[in-house]
Amino acid sequence: MKKLLSVFGALAALFVVGIAAVFYFSSGMVDVSDTLFKDVAAGDMQRARSYLAADFRATTSEDELRSFLGRSALLDYSQSHWSNRQVSIGGTGHLEGDVSTKSGGKIPLTLTFVKENGGWKIYSIQKSQAGLVAESGGQAIPSKTEAAKLAIDTTLSFARAVNANDLKAFYAQTAAEFQHDVPFEKFNAGFSPFIEHHINLAPVEKVAPLLTSEPGVSPQGVLQVEGYFPFTESHVNFSYKYVYRFTNWKIVGINVHVKPVDH
Repeated sequence: MKKLLSVFGALAALFVVGIAAVFYFSSGMVDVSDTLFKDVAAGDMQRARSYLAADFRATTSEDELRSFLGRSALLDYSQSHWSNRQVSIGGTGHLEGDVSTKSGGKIPLTLTFVKENGGWKIYSIQKSQAGLVAESGGQAIPSKTEAAKLAIDTTLSFARAVNANDLKAFYAQTAAEFQHDVPFEKFNAGFSPFIEHHINLAPVEKVAPLLTSEPGVSPQGVLQVEGYFPFTESHVNFSYKYVYRFTNWKIVGINVHVKPVDH
């Protein structure tokens, strides 16, 4: 019995040490997140952005950050409580919990972190969707109207890049995982014929796209939007895949081609 108790005692001690280690190694992430929200509540958005990872800052303007925080009531920050903390050896981390507001509300949040220049930086902020939410991994599935607008915006952004003879601006708007899997050289080679043949897609702004399927989000969180812009002589067919990052749907897959219409 004494031996059994000593084993349990040792296990309990290890458990306490494990918890203490997690709290110790995650304390830097907590400090960064709390400082960011305090700066946000104080109205110092420029300083708050300094706690964001380089990729986060590159894809999110100060106005977009302020808009998201305002819609999420995070400008009314009071304090935070992180019930789930994770730190990986590879230099990434994760906080999950809630933020309390001065008005007495609670906002569930998930923050991911990366190590940059020896310090923790916030890579993403995810807020659970409030109200009625369709099954989409926590993000509401866009309606057909919203998906159509998303397709228009994506196609127009691509059209502007083609007309400028430079696809870099469009490529910079894609998700980080897309850029990891598809280097710019490969992306540029695949879509350079649009530039070479002077294909102007700008007129899609005046034509409502027809979606060929209902917008849907996979269990992996990928939104697929497919359809075409119906012109008299040709159709501009598209198939886009997106993932939700912070406040926007970001491209992780793109297929655009012009198909002549048979008369």
